[in-house]
Amino acid sequence: MEVYIVIGLTIIVAVASFVGVIVNIVSWQKKANKTSDDFYESPEEKVVFATVLEKEARNFHCGVKIPEYHIQYLVKFRTDDGKEIVYEVHEEIFNRINEGDDGNLVTLGGNFFDFGIGENID
Repeated sequence: MEVYIVIGLTIIVAVASFVGVIVNIVSWQKKANKTSDDFYESPEEKVVFATVLEKEARNFHCGVKIPEYHIQYLVKFRTDDGKEIVYEVHEEIFNRINEGDDGNLVTLGGNFFDFGIGENID
């Protein structure tokens, strides 16, 4: 009789373990089948009216054994609420805007995206 109890308990433990493994596999499969949109939200796009206060192109040295130089294009903006903020921009944008220009400053997730002077920004 004791042998039957031990066998019965062993079967119960084995079935419970098997069910636990199956539940974990199904849960893992559901997570794996989600698209990237399910995991990551798109960064918030924010458009504010701003004025270009100043522009600066910084030439800086990087690299240790082989010297390299990089130009960093910085633009300082003032938004309608009076906040002043500096963004690094692409050379193309740096060249097309001037100090004193007004336009729409577009950021994505708090990072610079574009600055438009009276044109549509896509």
